[in-house]
Amino acid sequence: MAALTFILIISALVSIAVPIIALAGLLTARRAVRDVAGLQGRIARIEWLLRTRYRDVAPETGEASGEAAPEGAASEQAAPKQAAPEEAAPEQEAQEEGPQKADTPEEPASEQPLHEEAAEAEPFDDVTGQDKQAAPPPPPPAPPASPASAPPAAAEPPSRQEASLEERLGTRWAVWIGALALGLGGAFLVRFSIEQGLLGPAARIGLATAFTLALLIGGEILRRRGDALALPGIGPGHVPAALTAAGAASAFATVYAAFALYGFLAPGSAFLLLGAVGLATMLAAALHGQLLAAMGLIGAFAVPILTGGESGQTWPLVPYFFVVTAAAQALAWLRGWRRLAIAATVLAVFWTMLMLDGPPVPARLHLLVQTALAVFVFAYLPYHAMPLSAQRVDTGGRAVFLGILAVFVLATSFLPGGAPALYFPGLMIVLMLLAGAVPALSSVCVMAVAALIVTLLDWPLAGEALGGPIRVLPGPAGNLPWPEALRSFVAFAATATAAAAALGYWRLRRTAGMPGAIIADYALVFAAAPVVVLIAVNWRMTGAINLMTGVAEPAFAVAAALLASAYAALATRHHGRAAHSRDGHTAHDGAAPHDAPAMMLICSLSAVAALGNLALALTFWLDRGMLTVALALTGAGTAFVAHRTGIGMLRYAVGALAVLVGLRLLWDPGIVSGDPGRTIFFNWLLWGYGVPAASFLAAAHWLSRDARDATARLSEALGIVFAVLLVFFQLRHALYGGMPPVGFDALLDAGLAVLTVLCAALILLRIDSGRPDPVTRIGARIFGLIALFISGTGLVFIVNPLIIDAPVAGGRFINALLPAYLLPALVAGTIAVLLRRGARAKAAADTGPEQGARGPGARRLMELQALAMAVLAFLLQAIWSIAAIRMAFQGPRIGLFRATGEAELWAYSAMLLIVGISALAFGLWRNLPWLRLIAAAYLALAAAKVFFVDLSGLGGPIRAASFIALGLVLMGVGLLYQRLLRHPRGVAPPPRDRDADAVDGG
Repeated sequence: MAALTFILIISALVSIAVPIIALAGLLTARRAVRDVAGLQGRIARIEWLLRTRYRDVAPETGEASGEAAPEGAASEQAAPKQAAPEEAAPEQEAQEEGPQKADTPEEPASEQPLHEEAAEAEPFDDVTGQDKQAAPPPPPPAPPASPASAPPAAAEPPSRQEASLEERLGTRWAVWIGALALGLGGAFLVRFSIEQGLLGPAARIGLATAFTLALLIGGEILRRRGDALALPGIGPGHVPAALTAAGAASAFATVYAAFALYGFLAPGSAFLLLGAVGLATMLAAALHGQLLAAMGLIGAFAVPILTGGESGQTWPLVPYFFVVTAAAQALAWLRGWRRLAIAATVLAVFWTMLMLDGPPVPARLHLLVQTALAVFVFAYLPYHAMPLSAQRVDTGGRAVFLGILAVFVLATSFLPGGAPALYFPGLMIVLMLLAGAVPALSSVCVMAVAALIVTLLDWPLAGEALGGPIRVLPGPAGNLPWPEALRSFVAFAATATAAAAALGYWRLRRTAGMPGAIIADYALVFAAAPVVVLIAVNWRMTGAINLMTGVAEPAFAVAAALLASAYAALATRHHGRAAHSRDGHTAHDGAAPHDAPAMMLICSLSAVAALGNLALALTFWLDRGMLTVALALTGAGTAFVAHRTGIGMLRYAVGALAVLVGLRLLWDPGIVSGDPGRTIFFNWLLWGYGVPAASFLAAAHWLSRDARDATARLSEALGIVFAVLLVFFQLRHALYGGMPPVGFDALLDAGLAVLTVLCAALILLRIDSGRPDPVTRIGARIFGLIALFISGTGLVFIVNPLIIDAPVAGGRFINALLPAYLLPALVAGTIAVLLRRGARAKAAADTGPEQGARGPGARRLMELQALAMAVLAFLLQAIWSIAAIRMAFQGPRIGLFRATGEAELWAYSAMLLIVGISALAFGLWRNLPWLRLIAAAYLALAAAKVFFVDLSGLGGPIRAASFIALGLVLMGVGLLYQRLLRHPRGVAPPPRDRDADAVDGG
C-alpha cells in the first residue's frame, strides 16, 4: 500500500509538471514567432535604405569628370524606383550598385550609418564633394505595397517591450515555482518514507544524494543546451538555474541531515562539506546568475551556525571566512556583480560581532583580514588604473567602510588590559588610510581619524584596574589616571595623525578635476585632524572638564603652538608657489609649474589650521579656558584669509564657527565664571565678551568687502550680541564693584538689561538710517521686543518695589531706580522719536507713483513700534516718578500700602505738572502732536488730582499752593496756545502799520 501511494505521488507530480511545461513552451513559441517577424521586417528596412541611398549617389560618382549627372537622368532613375514591381527589385539593385562599386571602392556600404535615418545624406555629400544645397532632393519613398521597396510596419527600429503578465507567469514564475515544488516534493518524500519506515537512514541519505546529483546534472545538461532553449527577449527560460538552485538547496539539506539527524558526519567533516557546497554553489552562479550566488553565500555564512561548536573555538573561522569571502569577491569581480561583493563583505564583518563572544584575538584578526580584502576589492581593483580626475564619489564603497568602522568601535571595547595590542588599531588605521588614498573613497580617511580618536579614548587602563591611578591630576577632573604606557600612547597618536595629515596634503596637491566633496574630505583631514586629535589626547589625559573650565596645560599649549608654526610655514611656502605659478614660473627643481589653485587651497587651509592651533594654544595656556574666545579669533582669521585669497569655501567655515559659538552662547551666556577681577572695564569680561565681539565684527567687515551674504550678516549679528552682553556685564560689574559673591539685586539687573537692549536698539536704528540692512533693522526690533518683555513682566510687576515692597539699593536720590526706570524711559522716548521721524520719511517716500507694495505696511509697522516705545517710556517714567517721590519721603521700602503724608501727596501733583509741562514744551519744539496729547493727559490728570484728592487730603498752605500752582500752569498753557493760534508755526506775522502807530503815539 505504501509503495502504491509513493507511485501515485510521483504520477501526480508528473501530471502537474507536463501542463506547466507545455504552457511555457506555447508562450515561448508565440514570442519567438513575433520576434522572427520583427527581425525580417528590420532586414527589409535595411535593404530598402541601401537601395535608396546608393541610387542617389550612383549618377554623381559614375562621371569620370566629377560633374553632377543631369536632372533628367536623376528623374529617369527615380521613376523605376517608384513604380518597379516586386520581382524587378533585385535586378534593379544589381544594375544600380555596379557603377558605384566600380567608381567608389573606398566607401564600403558597411561604413554608412544605416541605423540612423537622420544622417542619411551627410556622409555621401562628403564623398561626392557636392554642396548640400546643390544636391538633388531625396526621392520620395516607395509605395508601401511593395515589400522590396518599402519596409513593413514591423521594420521600425525595434524597442524591447516589457513582458506581459501572461508571459512572466508562463516563462519565469512557473519555472521558479516549479523548482520550489521540486525541492518541497523531495522533502515530503523523505518525510513520508521516514513516517512509513520504508527506508533506513543510510538509504535516505543515499537517495537524497542521488536526487541532488540528478538535479545538478539536469541543470548542467540544460545549460549546455542553452542555445537551443534560448528565446529572443527571454533567454533560456531560467530552467537550468532553477534546477541548479534546487540541487544546491538539496545538497545543503542532505549534508546537514547526515550531520545533525543521523550523526554520519563529525562536526569538522560537516563543516568542510557544507563550506564546499557553499563555495561550489557560488562558483556555479558564474554560469547561472546572481540568485544562485546569493543562495551559496547565505549558505556558506550559515555553516558555522548550523554545525555549532564551542564559543572558544573561533580560530578556524578566520581562514574559512577568508576563503568564502574571497571566492564571492572573485565571482563578483568577474561577473560585475557589485551587490554580491557588498553583501559578502557585510556578512563577513557582521560575523566579527558574533566572534567577540569568544577570544578577542581571532575576532580582531578576522576584522583585519576582511578589511584588507575590502581595501583590495573596493579600492585597488576598480581604481588603480583610473585617472584621479575621472574618479567620483563611491557611495557603496563608503558605506562598506562605514560599517567596518562601526564594528571596529565595538571591538575596541574588548581590548585587553595592560600594554595595548597596538597591531589591531594600528593596522586598522593603516588599511583605512590606504583605502582613503583613493579619491572615490576619500571619506574613509576621515573614518581613519575617527578610528584613531576612538582608540585614544578607549585606551586600556590596567593601572586603574590594579587598584589605583598612576597619577592624580588637580582640578575639577578629580582622580583620573593617565593612560598606561604613556610614551606608546603619545607616539601612537602623533604617528597616526601625521600619516593622516600627510595623506590629505598629498592628495590636495593634485585636485584638478576632483569633485568638491572629495576635496572637502582631504581638506578636513589635512587641516582639522591634528587639532581634533590634540583635543582628544588632552581629553583622555586630563579629563573632559579641564578644557572647558580652564585648568592650564602648558605642555599641550606648546604642542598646539608647534602645530600652528608648522601650518604657518606651509602657508607661507605654498603662497609663494601659487604666486610663481600664476606668473608662469617653473618649480624650483625645473619641473612644470605648480597647480596654482591647489597651491592656493593648501595655503588657505594651512592658514586656517595655523589660526585654529594658535587659538587652541591660547586656550590651553590661559587659566580661563576661553574656548569661545579661541573660536572667535579663528573665525576672524578665517574671514581675513577668505578676503585676501578669495576662496569662497572659507566663508562657510566662518559661518560654521559662528553657529558653533552662537550655540555655546545659548547654552551658557556666562562665558566668564567666577570673579572676573575688581578692576573696572579692564577685567576678564573684556576678554570673554569683548574679544569675540571685535572678532566677529571684524569678520563681518572683511566678508562684507567681498559679498554681503548670510555669513557676513550672521557674523555681524553675533558680534552685536557679544557687544550687548559686554556692556551689560560691565555695567553690572561696575555697579556691584565686582561680581556679587552670593546674591544680586533683581531690580538692578532687570533695569540694566532693559537699558542695555534699548541702547543697542537705539544704536542699530541710527546705523540703519544711514545704511539700511536686515541685520540692523531686525536686530533693533528684537532688542525692542526684549525690552518690552522684561519691562512688562519684570519692572512693572515682578520686581517693582511699589508692589513687592522690596528695599531699593542706594540713597534717597541716587539709587537703583535711576538705571532701572528713568534711564530706560529716556532711551525708549528717544527711540520713539526716531521711529516716528522714520515713519514720516517713509510716508513721504511712498507717496510717489513708484511706491512698493511693502511701503504702507512698513510705515504702519514703524508707527506701531513708535507707539509701543512711547507707551513704554511714559510707563517707566511714571513708575520712576512715583517711586522716587516715595523713596525721598519714606526710605528704602516704598510699597503702595504704606501711609502717605501731605507733603508727599502734594509732590505727586507737582510731579504731574512738571512732566506735563516738559512733554508739552518738547512736543511744541519738535512739532510732535502725539507728545502734546500725552502732555495734555498729564495736565488733565494733575487737575483731577488737585480737585478730587488734594482738596480733601491736604490742608493749610500746602493745599493753597497746590491750587495756585495748578492755576498758574494752566493759565500759562492757555496763553501759549493762544499765541500759537494767533501766529501759527511756519507762518510769518502780518507787518505793523506805522501810520497807525504814529496816530496812536500822537
